[in-house]
Amino acid sequence: MKEDQVGSVVDSSVEELNGQLGVKDQLKMDPDTLLYGEGGPLDSLTLLNLLVIVEGRLEEEGFTVSLIDEEALARADGPFRTLQTFTDYVLGRL
Repeated sequence: MKEDQVGSVVDSSVEELNGQLGVKDQLKMDPDTLLYGEGGPLDSLTLLNLLVIVEGRLEEEGFTVSLIDEEALARADGPFRTLQTFTDYVLGRL
């Protein structure tokens, strides 16, 4: 799977998550959008929801991957920091 395809999966997953969030909590579709950690709008439960959505969409495309990694979740500067670092993380896990 190519980077643009992964980006598309992540973007559509964020759109689905945004549909579940209140208007003021919705994420912007920008690579630098903070997700998780200091200053990020997602708590651990909402982040896990996003990970499950992305995993499901990837599975629909024929890719089985586990994105839930306790070590990565524990790091405030980890792969879930921004939309771009998350997209890069997903690509690296495939």
